[in-house]
Parts: sequence; C-alpha cells; structure tokens
Amino acid sequence: MTAPFVTELRTSDEVVKVGGTDGDTLHLRVQAAELWDALRVDASPATTIETVKKAAIGRFFPAGEPVADFVVKLRGYE
Repeated sequence: MTAPFVTELRTSDEVVKVGGTDGDTLHLRVQAAELWDALRVDASPATTIETVKKAAIGRFFPAGEPVADFVVKLRGYE
C-alpha cells in the first residue's frame, strides 16, 4: 500500500487529529494562503468541515482569530 497523497505534500510535521480517528481516516491538507503554510489534518469521515476549519484556524492562529473571517475552498470554489 502506498502512503496517502497528503503525506507527500509540504506540511508541518505535526498532524492535527479531529474527530474519532478509529477506523477510516481522511488525510487532509489545509492551507492558509496568507501565511504560506499548510498542515495535515487526520479526520474521521463523519467530521464536519466546520470542525476541521476551527481546528486548523486554532493551529494557524493560536492567539485567536474569528473563524467567520475565513472561507473554505475546494479547487478554488467556496
């Protein structure tokens, strides 16, 4: 079995785990364009996008930033 594609992309070494990671796991790459940084998120298939967004913003901005100030895009579309 090959490694998930996300493990080959430039991300920080730390993996953010969201939701129950027992069983199936989605390996996601979350990027903050303003920071030129990305991180890997491991989430269960039942985890909502809002939960992943909150976890990523919390990691990118530990001092706190309003979640509503950020949008989630996939292939350029909100």
